[in-house]
Amino acid sequence: MNLSIKAAIKQEFFMSKNIESSVFFEDDPSCLSKLKSCAFFWEKICVYPSFIQDLSNMSQESQEYRDLETLINAKVIKFAVENEAEFESNLFDSTYCHMDKNLRDYLYKHSNDFIVKTTVPENSYDIIKNASSCEYNNDALKKTLDDSLYNSIKNSVLEDMSPSLKYSYYDPRKEIQKIALEAVETAISIQYSQYQKREEHIRYGFEWLNESLILKSSVSSSILTNEYLYSYYNYKLNNFKISDANLYLKGLDAAIPLVSKKNIDDFSLEDILEIRKMKEWKKAMGRLGEICSTSKYHHDTKEFQEEINQEIVGEILDAFDDTRQSKQDLVTSGTKNAAWTAVSFIPVVGAPISALGSMGDTVASYFINERKQKALPVFMTNIRKMK
Repeated sequence: MNLSIKAAIKQEFFMSKNIESSVFFEDDPSCLSKLKSCAFFWEKICVYPSFIQDLSNMSQESQEYRDLETLINAKVIKFAVENEAEFESNLFDSTYCHMDKNLRDYLYKHSNDFIVKTTVPENSYDIIKNASSCEYNNDALKKTLDDSLYNSIKNSVLEDMSPSLKYSYYDPRKEIQKIALEAVETAISIQYSQYQKREEHIRYGFEWLNESLILKSSVSSSILTNEYLYSYYNYKLNNFKISDANLYLKGLDAAIPLVSKKNIDDFSLEDILEIRKMKEWKKAMGRLGEICSTSKYHHDTKEFQEEINQEIVGEILDAFDDTRQSKQDLVTSGTKNAAWTAVSFIPVVGAPISALGSMGDTVASYFINERKQKALPVFMTNIRKMK
């Protein structure tokens, strides 16, 4: 692609990006764990209107449906639409939407609270046409997308294996394993060959991808997408994979073990909504985002998380330094056998460290009571105090 065209397209994509803390969620609403993580990190979760249809197909008696209803009622989920009429047409689509009447009426009555309006530049048609034309002529990009889809199909087949096939697939006997492997490869081949038979414009759909990216970027500061689109977004947005929302969410895995609960799934949605009310929440999430950004050059997830761990340790040490209180004094006032190196999460480089609570909450109390402390450590200790 001509560099000037690419630069112009990129500028147009981001000229109207919402500066608020928001993530565009592309997955199915049944991916509740990801939704909860998004609710922890971002003020808004933007979704396509089709989310309404997916939600209406879920059992209204299920816990997943109730949790999603909680997120909607809390006005965390926003529907990205061109106008209010588009939102209403999805609510009352008798073919696809079979939503609970009370929830439907509530969304309709308060529709302005649930929509974010997408905006596109006046010359968006030309931008999409020019960008798509360049991408259809990019054989390397198409090959990358083909490979990405193949791996996506493979992962899906492996996840959906029957228990008997899965048992054979991991059987230590090579002859049994070979039979299972052949069955898996056949299933992948059938699905992939169907994809290869499609016409190029259906197979890649660059027009739709470009239009979708413009719309998402107009309402959201980040995008949480499926693995298939990583390579495309990397091409469009430069190093998408290492600055994408998926890796930003890894910051949670690095921070949560500092508190009493081990990962996001241990928090109920009610917990998360309470956490969002904490006065330090917004500042803490902003700071954690900065820490993730300093670690973004690690392509490997493990290295990324280890770097975040070390940054958070440094943040806590700086917080103590800011108030000029001796670390040793804190340790002494805690327990005789506690070492300062005991404030931690997942073990980082150096000696293993025990849980924050092992010091009788001395450090936690110190963080909470000192007004000069930085938002992130105060916020994490406040979470730990949650019952």
